[in-house]
Amino acid sequence: YSWPCIKVASAMSAASSSAPRRSEGETAELQSDAKRRRTEDLQQRRQSDERVSKELDTWGLKLGSVLEVCWFCGEEGSKNDDLKEVWWPARVLEPDARRFEAQEDKMFQIEFQARPELDEEASTYDVGFISRHRLVLAAKDEHDFEAAFWRLRGDAW
Repeated sequence: YSWPCIKVASAMSAASSSAPRRSEGETAELQSDAKRRRTEDLQQRRQSDERVSKELDTWGLKLGSVLEVCWFCGEEGSKNDDLKEVWWPARVLEPDARRFEAQEDKMFQIEFQARPELDEEASTYDVGFISRHRLVLAAKDEHDFEAAFWRLRGDAW
């Protein structure tokens, strides 16, 4: 009785022995190209991280920072006088690299914490910071943005 993996290994070694061999120069060139591509990718990621960091530094934030966004909450159909101001905690997430690079105004994602007492689950929003206390936001994959106030967590503003 022979194990299937032994048969596969035998078949693979037979196939590889019939495959054309690369010269040492070709192998070295392929390895060099792969190393160059990895180095370029790493440099691009570092440059992108630096741009993200600078953009967030402008507002006193960094990736993972917790901020609070002001929402006016009430029962459906409530009048403005019946709405309650709620400062909702949210964490700054990694930006979607494609959107960050493509947008003139830098877009980030924030994840709002769940608020079981308000029957709300955690949710992710796309945001653009306008000023130290203003932002625009839209639920993930929505295109209608609305303005809101924000502050650093624990800030009395």
